[in-house]
Amino acid sequence: IASHGQFFDNLAKALATDACSTFVKLTSGEAANLKNLLKTLIKKATSRNPGLDEDEDEDRDLVRQKGPKLLNYDLQTLYNWSKEQSTDRVIVAFQDSEAFDGALLAETVELLHSWLDRIPFVLLFGIATSIENFRDKLPRSAIRCLEGAQFDVVRTDEVLEHVFQKTIGNDDIPIWLGPSLCGMLLDRQKDHIQSVQASVDALKYAYMSHFYANPLSMFLQKDVTFKNVPKDHFEATRNLPSFRRYAEDCLELGEGELVRSMLQDDQSLFEQVIQNLTSGQQVMHQIVDAVELL
Repeated sequence: IASHGQFFDNLAKALATDACSTFVKLTSGEAANLKNLLKTLIKKATSRNPGLDEDEDEDRDLVRQKGPKLLNYDLQTLYNWSKEQSTDRVIVAFQDSEAFDGALLAETVELLHSWLDRIPFVLLFGIATSIENFRDKLPRSAIRCLEGAQFDVVRTDEVLEHVFQKTIGNDDIPIWLGPSLCGMLLDRQKDHIQSVQASVDALKYAYMSHFYANPLSMFLQKDVTFKNVPKDHFEATRNLPSFRRYAEDCLELGEGELVRSMLQDDQSLFEQVIQNLTSGQQVMHQIVDAVELL
């Protein structure tokens, strides 16, 4: 069920560019009764197209207003609009169909079926449990109106795995998430059964926090130059524990001149930082490749 919201949102975006289709998503909170449901359905389906300018939109409204004034829950309004727009499909998605009142849902199905010869309805039902439970909720008269096909939404954990593979295993990324942070994100997903979008937002927040809290991350920019780096960044680099360990390793190898130049010359430090970042990223890519191979 955590995948349904993201699925219907993505479906709406995919169909937004299709001039022959109209997508309407309904939730149980918008449908207290049949009139309320129809009113919401008609309003969402016939809402103004943001791609039109005001003059065109006003002209279309005048066309719709010709003839007797209709009630705001009369499907004749939707029929007139779909005929004007030459709409091939009016897709109505009941995102949380099992939360709808059974009688209301049955009445809606039968009513939309009676208009099927005039309005090309396609119904989508988000089902969290099973087809059997959903079928038991509807009377036979409503079931006879449906010609259904079942398809499964990709499970959240599968999508999340794909997201992490792109985030951690991609060759283009300049920074990797550490094991502790990855573990926290996955544990949070497991404990709270969040949607994929919530996990993506957590990833974005982690990156944002890192870049805002660590100004030295500017060294990770591919086009960074010595002139772009402020002087205080080099002083901060010299105070890093990793720099101290690197300097001690260099001294043990007898490279005292290199350590001296890094301490006294910002240009030399910059070159060493970029060189070490490049080699470190190569090692990380090799580790990721080895893990994928295994």
